Amino acid sequence: MLQPLEDRSVPAFVASLVADVNPGTADSAPILLEVLNGSALMMNIDATHGRELWASDGTAAGTVMVKDINPGSASGLYGGDRWFTVLDGIGYFPANDGINGFELWRTDGTEAGTYMVKDINPGLANSDPRGLELVPER
Repeated sequence: MLQPLEDRSVPAFVASLVADVNPGTADSAPILLEVLNGSALMMNIDATHGRELWASDGTAAGTVMVKDINPGSASGLYGGDRWFTVLDGIGYFPANDGINGFELWRTDGTEAGTYMVKDINPGLANSDPRGLELVPER
């Protein structure tokens, strides 16, 4: 004998566009990196800046490019969320400013707080830091 199922309601979730960071028909290919200091940090692509670091507080006005790391249409970022890690409110990630190759960068989510930590492999050569992970103290 079959038992009747209880009536259950599923809440409706509606997805909506927060901001069109790459106007037109092309998408911005967003990749969420981390939530840092109240903002969602992500990589987005636009035709003017390439793939760069963006932040959003969930509003159109609060969705902004943090920094054009590699000025112009060349991308400053590559990879994905596994190449981004947070320690004590600072995000660490590989980036290329077009002068120093892919090196270790940091951000607090602001333009002034986003800069290269060190040119580990001087010049255009890459030190190629990736797969950044926190290691527990022993």
